[in-house]
Amino acid sequence: MADISFGVIHDRVKRPRAARRSEVVNNSAVGENIAGGRPASARSRFLMDHPERIHGRLPGEPEALAKTSNRTKPQEGHYISLMDSRAKGRQHKKELVKAMNSPSDQASGGWLENRGFGALDWASQKHSVVVVDPKGKVLEDFEIDHSALGWKKFRERMKPYGSIPFAIETSQGAAVEQLLEAGMQVYPLNPKSAQAYRQRKAPSGVKDDQLDAWSFADALRVDGQNWKPLRPEDFLIKELRLLCRDEVGLIEQRTAFINQLRHALAEYYPTALEAFEDLGAMSAWMFLQRFPTPQLLEKVGKRQWEKFLHSRHLWRNESGPRRMELFANATEFRGRLRTKDSCPKRLCAAV
Repeated sequence: MADISFGVIHDRVKRPRAARRSEVVNNSAVGENIAGGRPASARSRFLMDHPERIHGRLPGEPEALAKTSNRTKPQEGHYISLMDSRAKGRQHKKELVKAMNSPSDQASGGWLENRGFGALDWASQKHSVVVVDPKGKVLEDFEIDHSALGWKKFRERMKPYGSIPFAIETSQGAAVEQLLEAGMQVYPLNPKSAQAYRQRKAPSGVKDDQLDAWSFADALRVDGQNWKPLRPEDFLIKELRLLCRDEVGLIEQRTAFINQLRHALAEYYPTALEAFEDLGAMSAWMFLQRFPTPQLLEKVGKRQWEKFLHSRHLWRNESGPRRMELFANATEFRGRLRTKDSCPKRLCAAV
């Protein structure tokens, strides 16, 4: 028995320290040595037959504490919401609509503290002006002429109100410049929005300048705090913008005249249209002024054709002979002149 115990203890001492700790004690394995199991250690046995209290312990001591994950803060912070994004969007939209429709917010922002809200329905000859108070009552309703005296009258009538918001269905023009010079806060209206405000006051679609001005003024009073006003421009910027606008207008007018000229040439002078594809070139205008009709082109002869092409530096090895052939057959396909004077000549003079 001593030899066996010595052998078991000696074998246990030879084992590594980690292996000895990982062994699990089986207190009920006293008689299970037949299957090759070893006897339970003496540490797990009780000397008392009937212990009054038994203190439980772990079967085996762990080699080291297991690694645990520490709770970390989310990148979004402590106040991250668990609400779905769509629900948050709906809630934000409701809050925005509530804030927009809250009269207390409008009053606190100072919008309804203005003395009045005006609108101008502009036209080429006369303008309709309407001014309402913060409660919607009409304070001013009159017309002015588009002249120096008319705008002087406007400034005199608006002097008691000071610089108040003014709505107008355009963002440029003489009327806008006069409103800015008078010290008004100009709020331009989009044509589609103006039509919607007009229908809100007159669903029948009746067109009236006074009604339009009143609908714009009341719309400015109710919704104008969310509109974007025009800022007064520097004098040089204003002058440059006017020059650019005039240039664009002249280009559009020139393009319209050229299209009209092209249509007229295609009707009764196709030779000139085939000979000069670019009717915006100076050489094409000079040709039409020199030879305004197919009959005159045929009458002057070949020598005048060559002289014109060389003087305008239009003679090329390919285009020169082709144009000479077109000039020779100018009277074969042409329409009748509807007026005594030639249409191309008048159009070229206008261009």
